[in-house]
Amino acid sequence: MPISTSNVFHFTSSSENIISILEHNFRPHFCLEDLTVIMPDSSNQADLVFAIPMVSFCDIPLSQVSPHLKRYGYYGIGLSKKWAIRSGLAPVIYVVRGSPLASTLYSIILQLSTLPRDRNGNSLAIDSFHNLSTYLKPYEGTSPHDVTHASQRFFDEREWRFVPDLTGRPHLYGLTKDEFLDKDKRTAANSYLWNKSKLSFSPNDIKYIIVRREDEILDMICKIGYIKERFPDKQVQLLASRIISYSQIRNDF
Repeated sequence: MPISTSNVFHFTSSSENIISILEHNFRPHFCLEDLTVIMPDSSNQADLVFAIPMVSFCDIPLSQVSPHLKRYGYYGIGLSKKWAIRSGLAPVIYVVRGSPLASTLYSIILQLSTLPRDRNGNSLAIDSFHNLSTYLKPYEGTSPHDVTHASQRFFDEREWRFVPDLTGRPHLYGLTKDEFLDKDKRTAANSYLWNKSKLSFSPNDIKYIIVRREDEILDMICKIGYIKERFPDKQVQLLASRIISYSQIRNDF
């Protein structure tokens, strides 16, 4: 049995979200990430908890996806990994606290803080390291979004991530934790992202559309049929053949 797939999956909490993706493509959102894992101890450094613009996917065989669905939602869309690579997605780099990798990353931060900047306060080296940091994730820990503070092994999610290029734009370094927690600032920043960046795909890139129950399949087919300007009849038929339910996954994979 393969431990990775030829597709990447994005899961969400409702069929309406899937229809929105089919109609408007993927829209990046700012997501809060805690990168204090690279610190030499467990102390919290505020500027290493920040929100990154992204669209997240997982590379998990459908036979093993049930725990992931329980956390992120029973509705999903699977696209080919060829599309993912062509579109600039990449697997994240999982970091173990106290590891040589964590120490190296922290050392780079210390060295970057001593480098001169240009007269506008910019530094290509700092920008490059920030771009790298948007693909870092703790191997395990607690999610900033989980109010229960339950420990998770993020490595099991096998995450692939799309991060839009914000070079020379506002929010180049994401949002601070305080900015992210401010609903108005977060909403404004997400709106900016939606106007400037999207992650596009064609119907042929779609390999699976997942709904929670079998009795939702016909409704999904009907909703796809309403998106006439994006999916002509032949493509609606193609997508209809790729809709499966969570109950089918649970029983057949």
